[in-house]
Amino acid sequence: MDGGTSRFDKRGVIYQSVCGGCGGFSDFPTTAGAWSRTNKGKRPQNTSVGGCNNLLFKVNLDIPDLIARFTMPPHICATYTVNFTNQSVRAKGHKWFFGDGDTSTAINPTHVYKTKGIYTVTLVVTNLLSCSVTDTFKQNILVYLKAKADFKYKMDTCSHIVTFNSSSALATKYFWHFGNGDTSSIQNPIYKYLDSGKYNVTLYADANTTCADTIVKLIKIKRDNFDFKIDTCNNTVSITKISVSDSDFVWYFDSFQTFNVYPSYQFATTGKHTIKLIPRWQKPCDSIIKIINIPKRTKPKPIYSVDTCSGQFIVSNINFPDSNVAWIIDAKDTVKTVLLKKILPIGKHKFTLVTYYQSGCDDTTSFFVNIPPIIKPDFTYTNDTCNRTYKFKADFHLNTTYHWNLGDGNADSGQIAKPHSYAVDSTYAITLTTNKGKVCEQSITKIIKTPTPPKAHFTFVIDSCTGIVQFINTSSRTIKSSNWNFGDGAIATSKNPNHKYAKEGVFKVLLLTSKGTGCEDTASALITTNGLVDELKYYNVITPDGNGENEFFRVWGIKEKCGDYTLEIFNRWGQHVYEKTGRNLEWHGRTQVGIPVPAGTYYWIISGKHIEQIEGSVTVVR
Repeated sequence: MDGGTSRFDKRGVIYQSVCGGCGGFSDFPTTAGAWSRTNKGKRPQNTSVGGCNNLLFKVNLDIPDLIARFTMPPHICATYTVNFTNQSVRAKGHKWFFGDGDTSTAINPTHVYKTKGIYTVTLVVTNLLSCSVTDTFKQNILVYLKAKADFKYKMDTCSHIVTFNSSSALATKYFWHFGNGDTSSIQNPIYKYLDSGKYNVTLYADANTTCADTIVKLIKIKRDNFDFKIDTCNNTVSITKISVSDSDFVWYFDSFQTFNVYPSYQFATTGKHTIKLIPRWQKPCDSIIKIINIPKRTKPKPIYSVDTCSGQFIVSNINFPDSNVAWIIDAKDTVKTVLLKKILPIGKHKFTLVTYYQSGCDDTTSFFVNIPPIIKPDFTYTNDTCNRTYKFKADFHLNTTYHWNLGDGNADSGQIAKPHSYAVDSTYAITLTTNKGKVCEQSITKIIKTPTPPKAHFTFVIDSCTGIVQFINTSSRTIKSSNWNFGDGAIATSKNPNHKYAKEGVFKVLLLTSKGTGCEDTASALITTNGLVDELKYYNVITPDGNGENEFFRVWGIKEKCGDYTLEIFNRWGQHVYEKTGRNLEWHGRTQVGIPVPAGTYYWIISGKHIEQIEGSVTVVR
């Protein structure tokens, strides 16, 4: 094909060839499956320059204007009628070929296949005005043979065992209904009927296709039987009806034997027992055995409710199988009814329930009901001063409901309210309401004032002479424990401890009250301790020559008000020269007996009860 030319075939399909994507471009749209979707053309004289691609279009105008179509079942049973539904388009004539030699020109024909097999159904439609004139459509249909259900049976009149034998034609699957709810899926089942009666036995025979068949036959079973009545009051069984094939028979009630036609027998105990009827001249398999159960007699047990607020007494159940009952109230009022409703006054009442069984075995049960007076509610409370938590407990009253208004917008129910914490210190009105919403509703209100939680605080006093600090615990409200930390590593747990610091300095004292509880709080203070000796001042040279200047030795800085001190003077050889005890300690350079000491250096010591030893040296110049 050259560029820009067209061709078409005898079916009317047009082929168009053009140039596309010239100059190396690949922008001409293509469809999936094209030989190439990019420009691969090259110019012969210059292969580095892109050429053109040859593009081909196909236009198919072969659109059918006559269509043959139909629907039918994919498979049927032989001798069944098949309905064909014509779905052809623009058809004027119809010719059906059913595959078994029969034909039809009807638009929607019916047909009966008589034998099994696979048949090809063909529909040929015509329309002389259409382009194609004719069209054909074919489908296969599968024809099955239908099963024929039938059976025979043989009955053993002694055991009432029935043997069934299927004589169904073409059947491969079987399903039996014996007319009493029991079933079987075997071909020839054996079944024993336990009761007399008429039973429609149904056999469903299947040829392993959809072409199944069903047959129903009536079977009559007649067994010897008897009916009885149980008197649960006195454990007696009475025979009420018998149906046997012999008039000469014997009865067994457990091991007791009797020949009466309609006997009665009283069993000694409740529970399961055996009744056996044996027709004496028949086969042993004609014996009839029935297991009976004599239940324990149900004693009446009233189920009732009492509204102690309104005094209403209601019986909702008596747990009794018979409806013949009577109520005796306080030994004077008798009411014949099963369920009872009555308004009772305050006090104790006796109810007696008398039950009359149909058999005559009456029974009686009694109980007491108490309607208490309406008691005004009251409640108590406890509180934790640490976190404003209160516990409320109401006095208990039978059949009473409780509703708490806790005074801060919160509410609770129950005899004991859940512990409640108040957010702020204030005064609250606590209201307890019993039987809220009932005619006997009552309330009580109590006012509480929430306390301020305890606050840790302390003061202290320092003894300047002894250096002992006395701590006074001034915490507000009740405290559960005191834990002191004196800042020098020492601790204490007493309420008002004393502590002596070993050295001078500034110490931070901490007080922790009620440790480990909701009341825990801390206070602190700084304490500065000083010794008995301030900054020492003394002369290290004296000139005791009588001119009135620098005549004596003295040490300043000792707190003399704290007691007496002793001054001792020693010479350079360690000999004791002078000693004086008092508060105003001076040395005028003389011995103990008043003799002036020679010039030189002397060693001095000052000691006392509340201070450590102070020592130094002084020089005497003459």
